[in-house]
Amino acid sequence: MEMPAGGGHTEADDCFQKEKPMAIMGLFDISQRRETLANNLSITMPYALWAGLAEDLDKRCLTTHAWKEIEKRL
Repeated sequence: MEMPAGGGHTEADDCFQKEKPMAIMGLFDISQRRETLANNLSITMPYALWAGLAEDLDKRCLTTHAWKEIEKRL
């Protein structure tokens, strides 16, 4: 994704303006990986999407039996 210097229109803007906005994961560009912490990615999303996810967090995957099994490995 090309990011214009000093702001401006981006592909993220297009995703956020959709009827059903999406989150975008980043830091996949190999040339930028050396500048980031190991084993990290980024995510960006409109606030409304984040608020909806946070509101329903108790109904999401973090409360499932499967997550409890994964959590033991962390």
